[in-house]
Amino acid sequence: MNTQPKRSLLRRIGRWMRWIGLLLVGLLIGGWFFQRWASQRDRQRFLPAEQQIMVNGHAMRLVCVGSGSPTIVLEAGLGDNADVWGLVQPTLAEKYRVCAYDRVGMGWSEAVAGKADSGSIAQTLHELLNQAKLAGPYVLVGHSAGGLYIRDYTQRYPADVAGLVLVDSSHEQQQQRQPKLAEDPFTVMSQAMQVCDAIAPFGIIRLLGIFDQSQATYAKLPAANQASISASYYQNATCESLAAALQAVQQDLNQAQAPRMLNDLPLVVLTRGMAEPAMTEEFEQVWDELQRELAQLSSNSQQQIAEHSGHYIHLDQPELVIEAVEWVVSQQAK
Repeated sequence: MNTQPKRSLLRRIGRWMRWIGLLLVGLLIGGWFFQRWASQRDRQRFLPAEQQIMVNGHAMRLVCVGSGSPTIVLEAGLGDNADVWGLVQPTLAEKYRVCAYDRVGMGWSEAVAGKADSGSIAQTLHELLNQAKLAGPYVLVGHSAGGLYIRDYTQRYPADVAGLVLVDSSHEQQQQRQPKLAEDPFTVMSQAMQVCDAIAPFGIIRLLGIFDQSQATYAKLPAANQASISASYYQNATCESLAAALQAVQQDLNQAQAPRMLNDLPLVVLTRGMAEPAMTEEFEQVWDELQRELAQLSSNSQQQIAEHSGHYIHLDQPELVIEAVEWVVSQQAK
C-alpha cells in the first residue's frame, strides 16, 4: 500500500498548523503591546497629576472641587468610579468642598491585592483623606455597596463623620433575606470577570468592546465623565479587581448581625421608586423592607422614595441627592 500521499498530506497539515500557531502567537504579542500602549494613553488623558494621591506606595485618584465646610465625600457603588457623580458633584461644589475617588483597582486607581472588603475600603479611604490633608468631619454619601462602605467607615472613625446619605444602599443581610434567583448574579459576574482577567492583557476585551453596552447606564452624564468611565473599564486591572470586589461583597451582604446603630447621627436614606428590570415583586418588597430598616439606624433620620428613579438615583434624580446632603449639613447648625 502506498502511504506517500498520506504522509505528504500530514506534512502539509503540520506546516499549516505551525503557521497558524505562529500567527496566533503574533496576534497575542501584538495585542499585548496594543493594550499596554492604549492603557498608558488613556491614563495620560484621564488622570491628571493633581488627581493622583499616593497611599502606601500606590497611586489613587481623588477628584476634589469647590470650597467650604463640611467636606462632602462621595462613595460610588460596586464597579463604578468617581465619574458617576458627574451630575451631583458640580452643583454641591458651589457651596462645599466635594471629593469623589476611585477605589483601588477601579477607575484610575492602582490595584492592590486584598483590599476589596468593606473594612479595607474604609481604612484605605481614611488614609487617602489624611494624605490629601482633608480635615473632617465629613458628610459621606454612598451608593449601593458604597452605603456599606461609608457605614463601616463611620463605625471605625465616628469623630470624622458629620452625617450620612445612603443612595439606594445595600444592606448587610440582603443576601440571606432576599428570595433566591435562578442564577446568583454575583457568582455569574465573578466568573465572567475571571475569564475577562485572563484575556484582558492581550487587548481582546478592548478590541471586542465588551463593556461598551454597559455605557447606556451612564448616558445622562456629561460626555467627559462618560468617556472616562468607558476608558477605565479597559484597564488591565479592572476585571481582576471587579472579580475580587464581587467575591468580597458577597460576604459583606450575607452577615448574620443586623447593621449597627448610628445613634442620632444625621441620616438620609434615598430609595428607588422604580423596580429594577428582571427583579421579582418579592425581591422588591424585601428591598423596601431593608431600606426602611436602614432609615431606623438613627434617631435623626428621614427616608425619601425617589419615585422616578431606578437604582442610580444620582443619575435619574440628582437633585434628591443634593437636597439630602443639604439637609444633613443643616443638622449641624442645631
